[in-house]
Amino acid sequence: MMATALILVVALVTVANGDITGTVPSNGACLCFNGDSVNARSSACGQRIIGSANSGQCFTYAGSNTRCTLNSRSYQFFKINYNRNRQGWSAGLYLNLESDSRCVSSGGRRALSLTELYNSRVVSAQRYERPLDFNAPQWVKNLLPNHCGVVVTLANGQRWLVHKGNEFGQASQTVVVEARHMSSNWNLKETKSVSNSRVTDYVSAGGQLYNTLLDNCLHACSRMMNLS
Repeated sequence: MMATALILVVALVTVANGDITGTVPSNGACLCFNGDSVNARSSACGQRIIGSANSGQCFTYAGSNTRCTLNSRSYQFFKINYNRNRQGWSAGLYLNLESDSRCVSSGGRRALSLTELYNSRVVSAQRYERPLDFNAPQWVKNLLPNHCGVVVTLANGQRWLVHKGNEFGQASQTVVVEARHMSSNWNLKETKSVSNSRVTDYVSAGGQLYNTLLDNCLHACSRMMNLS
């Protein structure tokens, strides 16, 4: 995977409540998404979707912004520090300017020790599915398989979504994110109790590499739900 920064671009399927278009936040300001099923794209105003984000996820502003056109509409995009290894661009139409504490707490939860998280014991697993995130009529989406992920509940009650996608991660295409950021588009399909597995087992079962035909999110879900 290229080391260059990925570009995060927002295309929202629901009405957003926030809009910082026309403003110039201070460098390092806290910007939060406002809406669910937000698409992340590989380039500013580009068509290739690389992931998604949901309402309540907050990131710091990286100090620059620009304008471009997507689907015949003009947007102002803001550069954000997406995570430790990525920077990206988000449309101001779907962002709120929030207090710095929002980014501290949001980042603090994501910055939980990976070793501690991955070694945490799982007590239950739930298979969830949602429609794929791309611009198409609903009847077209209905013909295609859903995106799949597994929510694991830890012994301490925390819930984490483990799912796989093309360019979801850096070292691995199977990633772990807080389940509270899941949109309402996710639907519960299956639940099971777990007694002998940890988070790291689910990441391993998901697999490091992604292949659309041979090793996609559905394959990963099936392997994860087979853990006991």
